[in-house]
This record gives sequence, C-alpha cells and structure tokens, in this order.
Amino acid sequence: MTVKNLGRYFALSLAPLLALQVSAGNKTWSGAGEDARWTTAANWTEGAVAASDTLRFDGAVHPVTTNDFAVDTAFAGLTFLPGAAGFTLAGNRITLNGDLVNQSPAAQTVALPLLITATADRTLNTANGPMTLAGSLNYNVGTTARSYKKAGAHELTFTGATRVTNLYSRFALDEGTLRFASGSTFHLVDFSNDRNIFRIGNVANKQSAIIVEPGADVALGGLTLQMNGVTGGTGSFSLHVNGGRLALTGTDNTFGDQPGNRATLVINNGGLITNTSPDSITSFGTRIPASLTINDGRAVLGQLSFGRGNTTGPRLGGRCDVFINQGDLTILTKLYSNTTSDPARTNAITLGDGRLGLATFSTPNIARPDLNGRVILNLNGGTLECRNTHT
Repeated sequence: MTVKNLGRYFALSLAPLLALQVSAGNKTWSGAGEDARWTTAANWTEGAVAASDTLRFDGAVHPVTTNDFAVDTAFAGLTFLPGAAGFTLAGNRITLNGDLVNQSPAAQTVALPLLITATADRTLNTANGPMTLAGSLNYNVGTTARSYKKAGAHELTFTGATRVTNLYSRFALDEGTLRFASGSTFHLVDFSNDRNIFRIGNVANKQSAIIVEPGADVALGGLTLQMNGVTGGTGSFSLHVNGGRLALTGTDNTFGDQPGNRATLVINNGGLITNTSPDSITSFGTRIPASLTINDGRAVLGQLSFGRGNTTGPRLGGRCDVFINQGDLTILTKLYSNTTSDPARTNAITLGDGRLGLATFSTPNIARPDLNGRVILNLNGGTLECRNTHT
C-alpha cells in the first residue's frame, strides 16, 4: 500500500465511526444563531436538532432558550455541561425519554413542561449544581415497575405542578434537598401500596431532606424511609413542613426501615401532615432514632406506631421522640406506644413548651405490642385527650 493510498484508507476507515457519532444525536448548544430558538440550526454546534436527539447546553450565549418544536416532541435527555452558565429552558412541552442532569455549578431552570413516559427508569441529577423545575411535570403510562429519582447533593426545586399517574411508579430521593416551593403541587395518584411510593435514602451515608414551603400541596402516596442500612452510619433525613400541606395517601408509611443513621420531621408555621385512612399506619423510629417536632402546625394520622406496630424483631429496635410545642397531634384509630422492644431505647412524648393550652395530643386506643418497651409522657403545659379505652 502506498503512502498516498494509506491516507485514503484511513479516511475510509474513519467514515463509519464518524457516521456513528453523528447518528448518536448529541447536539450541543452554542447560541451562535440570531435568536435563541431550538429550531435554529446555527445555535447547535453539530447542526440542526431532530427528534430523539440528546440536548446539551454549554457556554453563556443566549442562555434563555425557547423550544419552538411541536408540543411533546421527544428528546433523549437534557444535560447542562460543566461550562454552562445559568440557563432557562422555556417554550413548548417536550417528552423526556432520558435523564435531566446538571454538571455545572450554575443554577439551572427548566421552565418548559415535561412529559415523562414510564418506559424506563429516569434520573433528575443535581450532580454539581441546583436545578428548578418551573413548569409542569407529568409522569404516566406503563404497566411495569419503574423508578424516577433525584440524585446529586445539590437542591432540586419544584415550583410548578407535578402529577404522577403511573400505578407502578417509585420516586426515590437518594441525596440532597427536594424543595416544594410556595404554590407548587406534587401528587402521586392512583397509588398501589408497594408500587406508587416515595422512597428516601436508598444510598448509604448520604444526607437528604424534603422541604414543603407555605402554600405547597404535596401528596406522596406511600412513604418509605430506608436509609440503606449502615449500622452507626452518618446518613440522615429531615422533613420540614413549613406551612404547606403534606398528605401521605399510602397505607404503610415507614420512617427508618434500616439500622443506623437518623431521621427528623418538623412541622412549622401552620404546616399540616395527614394520613387519615383508619387502616393506614405510620411507623416512626423503625430501627433508627427518629424525632417528630410540632412547633406550630398539625399532624393527623390514622395509626401511629413508635417502632413497627405490626411485626417483631429488629424493626422494634428504633426510638421515637415526639415534641408537641405548639399545635396538635391527633391519632384517629390507634397508638402503638411500647413497640420499641429494647428497654434502653425509651420512647418519649413531651407535650407543651411550658405555656398553657398551646399544645394538644389526642389519641384513642393505645396498644402495647411489646411489654419490654417503655414510653414516657412529659406534660409541660399541653393538653392530653384520651378517647375510648386502653387496649
């Protein structure tokens, strides 16, 4: 083979590879066009965008973009590259057939509506910086178990309306803060107890939090705090209802179903937590220490268990501390009080903060699944209302 023909040989050999790279459909925003529209070919380094491409945003030119493709055009993913400035993606709704990832330290805003079909697992990843979903998000379709999760240590904020109607969906909060802003809605509907659920803490030794702001309306279906068991681990979860409404619509809600780590739940500023089905049970302090603090708000629960009221063994090894400083905690059906089986791990309820009449604890039947456990009631100016009889 001559040297002259050798160059031609390499050119022919590289042609299939180059074609493969183009067909992969990665399109990177350059903003070089005269406007900020997605259909403007000059705005993309690789040329015109087509449906099913993966869109990547980089640089700082024309950071407020407009999707002017037809409504529900499908794209294979949205990624903000490490060099991206703070972008705002506006315009028509898209079908997102892939992940949403922020690799940049800059805050990103997705203002256009998103439709996610449950044909595969999806990830909302705040890997290197925060993101805000300002438009609506709908997650539907599918008859098999799928999960969509929040990954990454940075904050993900919902300011729009989210509606999950896939019966088999699972939402997982692996790490970082999930904030529901004032006026936002987030509803898991058509739930099936172990299917449409909100899982928290699937990654060991990570810190995660949910914040429900004033005016936010959040319904999470079944809620499971797993913490991915590392005994003596450093993981933590906190739930702050700061004036908004959080409804748990599942029948079996568990705070802490693995050993190690810790969990806190705080209700402030007139916040409300409800799980009102008489058959529903909220197990608090299962295998891990957990605390519930009501500073100015209300919690209404069908059944409350310190530990796990309907089982035995290590699920009874947690501990629960309840502080009702101002507001009320109402149990509709039954309180499982002595469910922690380790005598050294005493459950405690502190009612009131020293001021009279500002805190109320109302409960009907009280059950003691484990006679070795202990519970302490500290009356500190609050009102205790015992309804029905002791069982």
